[in-house]
Amino acid sequence: MKLRNILITSLFLLSLILVACSSSDNKNSTSDNSSLRPLKIGTIAIPHSEILEFIKPTLKEQGIDLQITIFSEYTQINQATAAGDLDANFYQHLPYLNTYVNESGHQLISIGPVLIAPMAVYSSVIKSMDELPKGALVAYPNDATNSDRAFLLLANNNYIKLKDNSTTQITETDIDENPYNLKFIPLSAEILPRVMTDSTISIINNNYAMEAGLNPLSDSLLREDAQSLYSNHLVVKERDKDNEDIHKLYETLTSESVREFLTTYEGSVIPSF
Repeated sequence: MKLRNILITSLFLLSLILVACSSSDNKNSTSDNSSLRPLKIGTIAIPHSEILEFIKPTLKEQGIDLQITIFSEYTQINQATAAGDLDANFYQHLPYLNTYVNESGHQLISIGPVLIAPMAVYSSVIKSMDELPKGALVAYPNDATNSDRAFLLLANNNYIKLKDNSTTQITETDIDENPYNLKFIPLSAEILPRVMTDSTISIINNNYAMEAGLNPLSDSLLREDAQSLYSNHLVVKERDKDNEDIHKLYETLTSESVREFLTTYEGSVIPSF
């Protein structure tokens, strides 16, 4: 009985020690988090959010708590940045940003380019562009700048010919020659991987392709190359262009460690810094 009492007393004392240690650890953890400067960034899932998660520990060493919000639709991210809900965003190319600024009047600017996520042509119907039939159905993104990008991809590879000086705000009316009599189906960018069986070819943004398990190097029939003008940029409100933490974020995003990390995507993401 005496031994039992000793054991109970020992266990009680041990539990007090563990609770004290746990409380101390939690206090230190809370203190560490509270000392960090929050930096809120909006992005899309793959690969952008993965890249941001990769650099998060490096920024923490610099006193920055990178808080990442992933959006499923492009259209919400610039709005949240302009409203001040985000300090920055990372997902878009300059033509998309310029169109948004011109249409909304919100003063968002680029800090600099980070990567090219090549747009590409995919199909579950044909195995190469050599098999492209006359009258083929072409599904492509319906937002203005990505539709421009899709038409230019086809034009640069001679599947259509555009009227002179057609580089922005391209619609079907800007097609001067259509030797394959292609039929175009504009759709929301995020649903394009899910409708590949309903079209002959689908022109898909890289992030949505990757989410669907598609790789532009191994799975596409046609793709943009490293010369693409559609590099994704880090974007902020104009008033924040000189923010020191924003520039630390950009320096980290364009570091050699990130360049090395991008090689894990096996060519489906290309650094543009």
